[in-house]
Formats: sequence, C-alpha cells, structure tokens
Amino acid sequence: MPAVERGYHCQNNPTTMKPHILSLALSLLPLTAVANQPWQDQHINSINREPMAAHFLPFSSEKAAVGNRMLPAAARYANSDGQRRVSLNGTWKFLYFKNDASCPADIYKSNLKKPASIEVPGSWELQGFDAPIYTDTRYPFPATPPFVPTDYNPVGVYQRNISVPDAWKDLDIFLEFEGVESAYYVWLNDELIGYAEDSRLPSVFKITGKVKKGNNRLTVKAFRYSDGSYLEGQDYWKYSGIERNVSLTARPKSRIADFHLNSPLVNGYHDGDMSLSIKMLNPMKGESIAVRLYDGDREIWSNTHTIASAADSILDYSHLVAAATPWNAENPHLYTLTVTHPAMRRRRSPILSDSERWRCATVSSSSTARLSSSKESTGMSMMP
Repeated sequence: MPAVERGYHCQNNPTTMKPHILSLALSLLPLTAVANQPWQDQHINSINREPMAAHFLPFSSEKAAVGNRMLPAAARYANSDGQRRVSLNGTWKFLYFKNDASCPADIYKSNLKKPASIEVPGSWELQGFDAPIYTDTRYPFPATPPFVPTDYNPVGVYQRNISVPDAWKDLDIFLEFEGVESAYYVWLNDELIGYAEDSRLPSVFKITGKVKKGNNRLTVKAFRYSDGSYLEGQDYWKYSGIERNVSLTARPKSRIADFHLNSPLVNGYHDGDMSLSIKMLNPMKGESIAVRLYDGDREIWSNTHTIASAADSILDYSHLVAAATPWNAENPHLYTLTVTHPAMRRRRSPILSDSERWRCATVSSSSTARLSSSKESTGMSMMP
C-alpha cells in the first residue's frame, strides 16, 4: 500500500508555525464538510448489505446443479436452467458526472433524462466516459485519508427496469452485485436499498417486500473514489463502475445460509479428509439435509441429517476418502459434492453443488509440507 503523503510541514519556530497551521485548517474545510458521507467515512463500508458468505447459485434440482458444473467455466453463469436467478447483465441507461455536487441529489426519483447507454458488466472508462488511470506507488489523488477529492471524483448513475417472476411470490428476493468500483448506492423505485464498498467482493441486498409486481426502477450511483480507495491503491489500472455480474436471486425462508468445506490430504498424502460445515437460516423441524460426494458419475459417500429443532442451525459432516486422487496441474481431478435441502410440504428447497480437489504443495527448502484444498471460483451452486 502506498505511503500516506502529508501536504504540510511545521517548523519549530512558533512565529513561522502559525501560517502553516492556518493553511492546514483552511485546506481541511472542504473535506470535513462531507465527512458524514459514507464514501468519506472509514467507519462505514456498507449499509443494509447481507452478511458475507460463501458464493453459490440457487437451483431447483440436483440434476440442474450438477449439470451446470459440467459446463465450461465461461458458460456457467450465462446458463440459468433450473436456477432461481435472473441476470441483470446487458444494456443499462447511464449518466456521467464530474463529481457528486454536479449530480442531482434526487436523481433516483425519476427516469434519467437524455441518458447514454452502457454495457453491464464493464468499466465506464472503456465505454467512452472519462479515462483509465495507471499508478504504481502513488495514489491517483492527494492522500488525506479517509477523504478523497470532491472536485474531481467522477460519479456514474446507472438505471434500468427490473421485474421478478410470479413464482417467486413466497420467496425471499435478493439483488446481488459481484463487483462495483469503488463505492455505490442502490435505490429501488424511490427507496434506498443500501450502500457498499469493497470493489472486489460481492454485495447482496435483500429486497423482499420492496420489489413490486411489474416494472421496478433500479438506480445505482457509483463513485470512482471512496475511502476504500486507500486500501485498493495497488499497482494496476484504475477503472470504475459495475465491473462484474448483477443478478436477482430467490431463496426460501428456510435455507442454507453459508458453508465451509475443507479437504486436506492426510496419512502421508494418501487419503482425503473432507469436512463440511453448513449454516442454516430458519431451520424447520423435520426438514433434512442430504450430502453426496461423487467421483465422476459414481457416488462414493452420502449422509442425511434431519433437523431436530429450530436451534439445529449448524450441521457438521466429515468423511475420509481412502486413496484419494490428488489434484495437480497435470491431472486436475475434481470430486463433486452436492448438498440437497429436499422438498417439505410440496415446497421446493435448495440444492447446491461444489467441486473439490485434494492438493499437496511441498516446500522443497524445508522438511515441512503444506496441504491445501480449494474450490472452483463459482463456489457452491444451490437449489432452493
């Protein structure tokens, strides 16, 4: 991270110190005036955002979840067969402003006037608005953390209409942004849905009860710089905007909320030691969670847990795979794990599918070995 630069210098002589102190106080006036803004406040990096969790997509059947895993990586997100997900990628309406002051405060309350078109996902600098900036060890603006410039801090306003399927009526509905740089507000119709930073992390907002039947006006206001930019000042090209996928997702009230999967090699790198922890939200007595592990098309292990009470929210599974086939660059062998939340009282429930690999990396300069397992970047796929 680049060193913080200071724009003033105080000498020991009291008579020469006063002008410098006065100059510093004056220079901070335009910064402290906006200190209550989330994008200038290091204590706020989200508003109304769902807790961070492992990333997975909802599916309506195990067959659909596993089938999606078999697709080429580039096709997995585009394929929505069997998913409770609607992609919002595509052409959005867009307006560009030099800074926040030039952007109307109530811009989300009506349709954008004379907007341009922009493709989502994509950086606005690569679509004719402003220009990319490259820096190595320096910030692209004067460093006075947590503040960023207010005169030049471009703002991009995105807008489009969204609607949800009628079949989602009794489900919780979520709006997910997989990556927006650097900070952004989200409104649905005239209501603030939330705010988020963290350009390389997904942000999920619950919009159950806020989305109405038919068309809904979705507005996103993104800032090029925020207090988060100080942590993202890496050696790379600086772009802005909605740079990753956007989607709507539906989930049942009782559902799998999160999971943690670990699969190191043990016993002299011979066997695979799988452990899985599942976090439930609103578990219901009598529901069951079925876990299956496949080697190719062959099921090699399964286990089913029945929810005993509403307090049964953390479920732990483990299994030792004898003579596990290790993953390596020459033979990238993957096992498939599925977790099914079966239907109860004719209600569809979630299925998730994940690939895992057993991998060993030996550190040749010492006698120790480091064991690790990792999942595909798409994470778990789920069938709610």
